[in-house]
Amino acid sequence: MKRIAIALLATLASTTTLADTAGETYIGGQFAQVTYDEDGFSEAEPTALIGRLGYFFADHFAMETRLGFGLGDDSIDANGYDIDLEVDSLIGFYGLGNLPLNDMFSVYALAGLTRGELTAEADGYGVSVTADDSGFSYGAGVQARFNHSVSAHVEYMSYLDESDYS
Repeated sequence: MKRIAIALLATLASTTTLADTAGETYIGGQFAQVTYDEDGFSEAEPTALIGRLGYFFADHFAMETRLGFGLGDDSIDANGYDIDLEVDSLIGFYGLGNLPLNDMFSVYALAGLTRGELTAEADGYGVSVTADDSGFSYGAGVQARFNHSVSAHVEYMSYLDESDYS
């Protein structure tokens, strides 16, 4: 697996506030629509469930870990063969900068390291290949806080991106 990009994430349950966040811990979950794109093949878009756990060391700066697994696979046509792609696992560690826009909304950016694993299976042929990769990750998002313990966000995240995969 050389590239996984998260296109949409939603429904974060959190204990963070947008201001005075130093010392706060947050936990949440994300539904992710993953895009896997490799030269010579069409894009695959399997889904994943990702958990987040973070801690604000200072106002507006947190360290975060994510752990995820695939929910559903997606099929692509590879020279007449149906190939099913599924996210097996994802684990990562990131630094996150959070900038409040007002009492409800904030924008954030994060960067760090991710290890991911993906399985490709030729439908009906009994051939399966599992690959894993690790590398630099980055992303950005916007968060809406509904109260002290519930918020939601939309995020773009590039987990893994290598030169031989676009």
